[in-house]
Amino acid sequence: SVRSGQLLDALAAHEGPVCALALDPRGGGGLASGSWDKTVRLWRVYRNELEETLEHNAEVLSVAYRRDGGQLVVACLDGSLRIWNSKTAKLLYTIDGARDLAKSDRFLAKRPKQEAPHFTCVTYSADGERVLAG
Repeated sequence: SVRSGQLLDALAAHEGPVCALALDPRGGGGLASGSWDKTVRLWRVYRNELEETLEHNAEVLSVAYRRDGGQLVVACLDGSLRIWNSKTAKLLYTIDGARDLAKSDRFLAKRPKQEAPHFTCVTYSADGERVLAG
């Protein structure tokens, strides 16, 4: 509660830290939560209900809905971007961003050798036609 500062409810299902949240722009209390447990969970928060679990090959770092709510883009620690149909929970596309990031390595800050290049944030363009990642 913003008024009292008390926790009113908690959504519990992830087995690792939650590091990304996005509200479904269609309304209705839809929420996507991304975690280091390699999953994105789709919730109906007003019903305290888990609707879907989207499995990934690496830790999830960022999630974003397209403006119409029809797609969800997910950035993972392996450098990939995965685009899901948020209504059917079907994977639509996978983009191997690590390969492209490796080519531009000279422009990136130095990182430990064992760490793959990856994006830490994603969003859609205002018209929903492009995914932006950084």
